[in-house]
Amino acid sequence: MTTMSPTAPPAGRAPTTRSRPGGAVTRRTPQAWLFLAPFALIYLAFMVGPMIWMFVASFFNTSTVHSGLGSFAGLDNYVEMFGRDDFWSSLWHTLQFTLYTVPPLVVLSFVLAVLTNRMSRGQWFFRLAFFLPFILPSATISLIWVFIFTPTSGLWSLPATLVGMDPGAGILSSPNTAMIGIAIATVWWTIGFNFVLYLAGLQEIP
Repeated sequence: MTTMSPTAPPAGRAPTTRSRPGGAVTRRTPQAWLFLAPFALIYLAFMVGPMIWMFVASFFNTSTVHSGLGSFAGLDNYVEMFGRDDFWSSLWHTLQFTLYTVPPLVVLSFVLAVLTNRMSRGQWFFRLAFFLPFILPSATISLIWVFIFTPTSGLWSLPATLVGMDPGAGILSSPNTAMIGIAIATVWWTIGFNFVLYLAGLQEIP
């Protein structure tokens, strides 16, 4: 009769992980880098590379329709940019859009994920319902919300009346309310991605 060491694998099977004396599992770094390589290459080529090029080109009198960087401008481009009213207007609208969309995408998606996670049946329906808009193309989303925001006859006319807005004015036709309409459409379109991440975390993370 033979005895088997507690750390030895069963006969006929190779160990799937390698352990150090302290018990820590040795990570297979080369295999991990192979899996990360496609994303890393695309990220470097289409995100990091253009950002570096834009930063360098900002110090030159250059154009996208001409080759080369052109003559050196120093900080003149930045001085001109900070002195333009349309730059500050664009910066404010970007901040406004961020304030309108980020909190709902974080808080509302988490609340929906918690409520869905507590359901014992029918979770597949809510996963489909919330995530389906995220996979639709932007052109389809635009057509849907243009129909919803159509003055008087659109679906937005009822909630607009309830909050005291003129349903015949149109939410997208006024500079004061257009950003609100765009934010509502954006949250509806993209909330499914955060919802799925939260739900997966609630169900899979100990």
